[in-house]
This record gives sequence, C-alpha cells and structure tokens, in this order.
Amino acid sequence: MTRHPPHRPVGRPLLLLSLCLLTCAGCLLLAGCSVFGIAAQALPEGDVPARYKDLRGHSVAVMVWTPRGLQIDYPALRLDVASQVQDKLQRAQKAGKGELKGVAFPHIPASVVRFQEDHPELEGQPIDQVAPRLRVERLIYVEIDSFQTRAQNAIELFRGSVTGSLKVVDVDPGGTARVVYDEPGITVQYPSKGADEGYPDLGDDRTYRGTVHLFTNLLARRFFAHERT
Repeated sequence: MTRHPPHRPVGRPLLLLSLCLLTCAGCLLLAGCSVFGIAAQALPEGDVPARYKDLRGHSVAVMVWTPRGLQIDYPALRLDVASQVQDKLQRAQKAGKGELKGVAFPHIPASVVRFQEDHPELEGQPIDQVAPRLRVERLIYVEIDSFQTRAQNAIELFRGSVTGSLKVVDVDPGGTARVVYDEPGITVQYPSKGADEGYPDLGDDRTYRGTVHLFTNLLARRFFAHERT
C-alpha cells in the first residue's frame, strides 16, 4: 500500500510570510519617509523670484542719474553703476536665466552717459519723456540719492553706503512710455556686515568698488531669479 505524506496546511505559513513581508515593507516605507524628510530639510531654499520679469525679448538700456554734487565728488559713478548693472544682466543671460532670454542691449553704458552729457536740458524732465529718445523698449533707470565711502560720524573711518531708487520704463512701438516698475529706498552698506562706525584700513578706492558692486548686484537681481543669500 502506497503511503502518502501527511497533509500539511499551507495557508498559515503563507499568511506568516505575507505578514513578514508587509512588516518589512512598512519598516522600509517608514525609513524611506524619514530619509526623504531629512533630505528635504537638507535641500536649499528655492530661488528668489525676479521682481520684474518683463525684460524678456526686448531691447534694454541702463541709465543712471546722480545729483550734481555726486557728479563732482564721484565723476565715474554713473558709468560704473550702469556698466556693472548691464554686465551682470548679460552674465545672468549667458548663464541661462529665462527672464533674460532674447534681451538685447543695443547701447554701451558709455554712450548713454554721453547722451546725458550732450543733453543736460533733459535732466529736469520726467524719465517717461526721456526714455523714447534712447530707442529701446525697456529702460532701466537708477536714481542715486546719496553715496559715500566714509563713516557718517567719523570721516577718518571707511564705511560705504548708497541709497537710490529703481524704475523700469516701458516704451511702446508708438513711442509712448510709462513707468511700470518703481522701487524707492534701496540702500546698501559696505561691508554688508560689521561695525557701523567704520574701519580704518579699507581705503576710499576699495570702499568705493565694494559699495558699487553690492549695489549693482542688488539692482541686477531684481530682474532674474537667484539663490537666497
């Protein structure tokens, strides 16, 4: 007589195996969530968006105005600020910033300054009346109200500071212009951190260059997304 092995139920082992697999999967899921949570916390903050996003595809010029006293004390200030703003926008454009795609800069900053010098009668006119004469579609217009390289209360110490405003003028094909962006009260100090009373060893030249760099960096970043600093 043929003997058959005793019948063993398979449901219980399979059930135990399934429970084990589910338990392991749950552990992995929880671990994965924990890992993802840590990774998310470690990721840098998102980009700071551009404050003005409508330069894309347009022709753009940069103009800087300074009071007469600043033109005497810092004769290169208009050109230095305009040049650095335009240069930083062009660098961001080459880096692939989408807000600057297709932007053209038909004028070098020196030619804009020369235009200002050749037409002093325009200085008292509203910028929306001046902008069409530059034959661009967008004018970035910077007004500098104050600029200094010495500390406020100790002129033998060096502490750069600048206060100004930023406007964007939209010029339509018919030559009608209007201010579409206006940000007053932009202030920068150099060094950006440290003692307000100033430093004895910076020197005027270094303080001037550092202040202009920080100011123009802040202005240029109004037009493209950038990392939070």
